[in-house]
Amino acid sequence: MLRRWYVVLPVLTLTATSSIAVAQAVQPSYQVAATVVLLVPNGKASQPSEISSEGPVSNPYLQFTNSLKISAEVMSIVLTSDTIRKRLAESGWLADYKVVPSTEISPTPTLTVTSTSRRERDARRTLTAVVRMLRTELARRQISAGAAGESLIQVQVASPPTTAKRVAGSTIRAVAITVALGLAATFAIAYCAEALADRRRLRRGRRSRARRRSRRDSHPQPSGISKTGAQEYPLAPLPSQHGQRDPIDAPSPATIGSPSWLDDGHR
Repeated sequence: MLRRWYVVLPVLTLTATSSIAVAQAVQPSYQVAATVVLLVPNGKASQPSEISSEGPVSNPYLQFTNSLKISAEVMSIVLTSDTIRKRLAESGWLADYKVVPSTEISPTPTLTVTSTSRRERDARRTLTAVVRMLRTELARRQISAGAAGESLIQVQVASPPTTAKRVAGSTIRAVAITVALGLAATFAIAYCAEALADRRRLRRGRRSRARRRSRRDSHPQPSGISKTGAQEYPLAPLPSQHGQRDPIDAPSPATIGSPSWLDDGHR
């Protein structure tokens, strides 16, 4: 990547600029929370221990062990159902919300309601609407189960809505996604640039070898010139042993005779 800095640097600069733009464009979220507690009514036969085996049950929701915690878990499921969410959205409460019951370790039957929205006002209004829906749905379900009015479980706000907190989670996620995409694009572009450079080097090497080969084919070497460019000379015959001439160069017997001047005198 360092060799392709002229490609990597502009992409990294673009990624940083995009991240800053995204951080400024994405609006922060606001979150408010409240805690409600379920209380046992003061009416007669409201506790399981007070229920007579001979008489009718005043409130079926109170006949279980840890009935208030069970009621809190039931209402958490009811309030987060699609039916209730749709009803609240149709009424104009569009903020996202959560209803979480107390843990198993906690002895108190509480519900923590949290609302999150782009606008602080919508978060507060939705939280108030969810708490109101909790009271309405809990009373309706108890009455439909045959509970008397004086034995209904009560809902009390233990912790009022807190000051809206600014949540930067959505902004951080958007910036992180932008940075991740920018880095991926940087590596991809650098890899493509390196691959193209390697391909061009290979192509130039092939062309250079082809030109050298064609140059050799168009200019044949002389017969006396070796492939290395050195002049070739014929080898002289080696002398025979004891200073004698080689048998190949010795005269034949047919040519041995009297000197030429003797031949001329006898003619």
